[in-house]
Amino acid sequence: MSLRESTQAIEDAFVSGDADSALATLTETARSIYGEGIRGAPAEDLVEFGEALQSRRLNIYGETYAEYTYSFHGKY
Repeated sequence: MSLRESTQAIEDAFVSGDADSALATLTETARSIYGEGIRGAPAEDLVEFGEALQSRRLNIYGETYAEYTYSFHGKY
């Protein structure tokens, strides 16, 4: 899966508002760190986070990583 496809899958999962879908896009390490917060978040918060992810701007990338800037409530 390409970087673009992976990023789109993460956005789609959060925008769905479904915690299980969002968690399925994360690595095992990320799930252990963020899992409880994602499971406990209201669906509206997951959707809002997914919408913020859609504003992404690529800063730098390599073969195994990418760094983005996101807008939340109009602020980067």
